[in-house]
Amino acid sequence: MNNDHIIVLRTFDTLAPAIVATDALRQNGIEAMTDHSNSVRLNPMFGSSTSSGIRLCVFEKDATRAADILNEMQLK
Repeated sequence: MNNDHIIVLRTFDTLAPAIVATDALRQNGIEAMTDHSNSVRLNPMFGSSTSSGIRLCVFEKDATRAADILNEMQLK
């Protein structure tokens, strides 16, 4: 396992839950970032129609802990 490898942890249809999840992970010391959020921010009508959605990414080494945090928050 490459601990520096970035993986997609979750995918969101809209920006708001992606931001909440990213902030929660960062507050718990996990580096998290979103991908494809700019297209939604610039044109909200693309929020649910983008093919891959808004991807929440973390380092592979943090994936299990990050998933546990989001599960506790019941973020899907």
